[in-house]
Amino acid sequence: MKKFNEFSFESLTLYKKFKKDARYLRNNDRLKILFQEIKKEEVFNDFKTRLDDLVKTGELKIIPYGVLDISNVFDNYFNSQPPFGIGNKKHEFPDAFTSELIEKYIDEKKLTDIVIFSLDNDFSNLNSKATISKDYETFLNDEYSNIEKAKIAEQVVISNEVKIRNEFKEWYKTNLDDMSLYYQAVNWKDVYDISIKSIQVGDLQHSIIEIDKDTVVIEITAEVIVEVDILTDDEEYQYYDSDDRSYHYLETTTETYKKEFDSSMIIYVEVENAENYSDDIEIEVINENVRIDFNISDEHYY
Repeated sequence: MKKFNEFSFESLTLYKKFKKDARYLRNNDRLKILFQEIKKEEVFNDFKTRLDDLVKTGELKIIPYGVLDISNVFDNYFNSQPPFGIGNKKHEFPDAFTSELIEKYIDEKKLTDIVIFSLDNDFSNLNSKATISKDYETFLNDEYSNIEKAKIAEQVVISNEVKIRNEFKEWYKTNLDDMSLYYQAVNWKDVYDISIKSIQVGDLQHSIIEIDKDTVVIEITAEVIVEVDILTDDEEYQYYDSDDRSYHYLETTTETYKKEFDSSMIIYVEVENAENYSDDIEIEVINENVRIDFNISDEHYY
């Protein structure tokens, strides 16, 4: 709040100078709005109200003060380490305590990819787990660009929904066609034929994993329900041969198995900006961690 007071005072001083220098335009109806009376108290109160609203809605979080180990602060002070310079070092104690508080908060919350903005040269030279930068404008521009890229990529995902569903289905068609998957389910009898009755892909969910210069990486997840007919021996038509000590089957039967799998897909969408992007997706991997089995004790059976 102190810095805002200083900056707003400087701005209001410049504004008053502008009104004085441009006073001959005061009587122009279109420009009258530029010559309003602005009070410092109103500017401050408006800023404070907006700040309080951001805190209430959770868009802005104030790091709570807690117990700090200040030994590191004094070590830096006596050794003229950042944020303590070689001048009037005692004025840097607020920054030093603030930096220690931030580092403690980062450790406690196990945070990564943190950016701290400061125009203070000594503060910007801190040895921190966070990235310390003076250039908030570039950061905000990059963040806005990433938001724009994310929105475009999400629209590309939506427009490719049919393709994504078909890719899931094709993966299951290929991987379900393996007789060894069903031996346990049919009680270790022979498997003569596999017929995939249906593959139902549920609602698609997506989350953005990474955004770089010209690519957005997205994970697609869905619940996939498969139903498979297995042609195997019919236990109702069997006899035991005491000579070879084994069962022999006279008929076959079809057994149906229905199971749900948690499925995922990693895709790439090429997005440079709103004018230059691909309307197609590139699939990196499907169901990397999915293991297909038909264990009869599995809770995913229907």
